[in-house]
Amino acid sequence: MLVFISLDCSESPSKKKDTTPPAVYLTAPTAGEVVSELVTITAYAQDDEGIDWVEFLINDTLVYLGERVDTLYVVEWNSTRYENNEYKLQAVATDLSDNSAVSVSLGMIVDNSNSAPQAQNIINITYNQTKMTITWAPSAEADLQAYEILISESYNGQKTTIVTISDSSVTSHTTTDFNPGVVRYYWLKVIDIYNYTSIGNGYRLIDAVPTPVTLNPTQEVNGLHQFSWTTNTDSDFVSYTLSMLRLEDMEPDTVLFFSTNSLDTSYTAPFILTEKFYQITVEDYWGLKSKSNILEVDFGPPPVILYTTAPDTIFRPPGPGTDSLYLITAQITDENGLETIDIAGFTSYVVTTDSLWGDSTYFSLFDDGGLDTLIEAGHTSGDTLAGDGLFCNQIVINSQTMAAVYDWVFTARDINLQSSDPVAVRVVIE
Repeated sequence: MLVFISLDCSESPSKKKDTTPPAVYLTAPTAGEVVSELVTITAYAQDDEGIDWVEFLINDTLVYLGERVDTLYVVEWNSTRYENNEYKLQAVATDLSDNSAVSVSLGMIVDNSNSAPQAQNIINITYNQTKMTITWAPSAEADLQAYEILISESYNGQKTTIVTISDSSVTSHTTTDFNPGVVRYYWLKVIDIYNYTSIGNGYRLIDAVPTPVTLNPTQEVNGLHQFSWTTNTDSDFVSYTLSMLRLEDMEPDTVLFFSTNSLDTSYTAPFILTEKFYQITVEDYWGLKSKSNILEVDFGPPPVILYTTAPDTIFRPPGPGTDSLYLITAQITDENGLETIDIAGFTSYVVTTDSLWGDSTYFSLFDDGGLDTLIEAGHTSGDTLAGDGLFCNQIVINSQTMAAVYDWVFTARDINLQSSDPVAVRVVIE
């Protein structure tokens, strides 16, 4: 017995194909929003079958593929690569069945004109003879990339980078390549990760000139002249220079004293010239200089010859071996005291036939009270009272003395090298 079983081999109806596009709309930024630097763009997309991907278009040009974050698709858009302008933004969602949908577009405005980091100023520059340290306040910019220190020769001059510092925690820079003796301007540039920059105010650096010293009036010490001045206490002190000037408004032309020791604040000179000007120059390590007050030395008037005594005519002894003494005097005074008179005497000039001076001999005069004190063998000064201002000498005339007409020119000089006006007398020796 055969049993036949009938089977229904007809196919079940096929599943209907998905042709419904997903839903998609932008959630950020908002329409008309002004954006800058790094912009977070988000979109919401939904589909029954599931979303495959979401793309973002700027002015109809695909720029980014969104990343799924929770229920949104997100992209970070660097607006600094675009000019400041208005842009159209759209999102395109595609589901697993390759159905796509485009969101409603929105306009956003890119404006990076204020995206530069806040400017920072150099707050201090310190230095000594070996190093210089530049200090600034830290930047509060979250996107800080680097600092640069710039230098220029003038405030509006061309700036040159001397160092780039990528560590945002660093707020100082030390260098040995510097010279504060020359005016320089230093600047701090702040750079963010988008290469936006800002530069603070220029910091002018110039070493201050040395603290000038004060030159005191001269003092007489044991017949010598002592200069003294105040002490320069600057850390970069190098030297003192004491100079003499011929005129008050001239540059120094004669150096009297030089020292590299800041404690050397006096100089004793054997003599100094009146009607001259004196000044101390202080120089520092950087070659900068300062000048003291100008000291005008005034020793008062020079000595004055009141009168002289000398014979008009002198006759030589007739024979050899005989000396005749003639007392020659000059009454001299000095406003600063007779003790300041250093030299007194006269120069004997032979008057030639054309009334010019020929050979000369100098004779000293003495106010020593040395009537009985030999000056040299055979004669004394002939002065009877020391310190009365009458300067004397007994000159020796003998047969060897040349017969001629002589001009005797009397002068006196004080310890400050001030000379009296000359007084001349004519003497005939026969």
